[in-house]
Amino acid sequence: MILISIFSTLMIFLLILMLTVCIIPFEYAFSGDKHETCFLEGKIIWLFGGFKGLISMESPQRVSFSLQLFGFHLSPQNPRQEKQKPKKKKDPSIKQEKKKARGFDASLLLDRRLFEVLCRFVADVLKHMKPQAFLLHGSIGFDDPYHTGVFWGGLNILYPLLKNFDIQIVPIFHEKKLEGNFAVQGRIVIGVLILLVIKLLLSKPSRNIIIHLIKNKVAYRQFVFARKP
Repeated sequence: MILISIFSTLMIFLLILMLTVCIIPFEYAFSGDKHETCFLEGKIIWLFGGFKGLISMESPQRVSFSLQLFGFHLSPQNPRQEKQKPKKKKDPSIKQEKKKARGFDASLLLDRRLFEVLCRFVADVLKHMKPQAFLLHGSIGFDDPYHTGVFWGGLNILYPLLKNFDIQIVPIFHEKKLEGNFAVQGRIVIGVLILLVIKLLLSKPSRNIIIHLIKNKVAYRQFVFARKP
């Protein structure tokens, strides 16, 4: 009875933890400034400020990263480098037989229905992750004024989609220039992303690929067992 009680308590705890991760949103905020120097800063907040991840970069050589859990600082450790074992030479004939056993029908990836499903999935993910606030102020110019004009024309086309954000870009036609600042803020709910992934996997084109991969894996195992003495 004690073991059953401990197991039940553990399962309830894991269920609560999973629901917490899926329901409570992650808030993100990124900002940057480029004038004489360049500075980037990012922040991820979860559990209403209980968990914080901070990263800042003044240059590729000067990057700082920190984690905080309910006020306690967690210093990330560098992963240990495993010793590389000498590679064994394999028989090329066996390698070719394995490739045949693992054969994958690439035509499944060219299915128009799969492309449509993937496009809808990407659109739904971007729609969910789109920022709630976005600020972009600066000036930009290319070596060739023609490229600056093309960029400016494309930006004007996108302005109806960005009308709710604070965007002020000044085109520079007489010199190459890139300076300004930006700030973006939004949130992500893991549960919504999981539902979108499940929806993608349950679509018919995705199911066809999964079934094909499972059949190939079974065939490969049969091949390996047949090769054993």
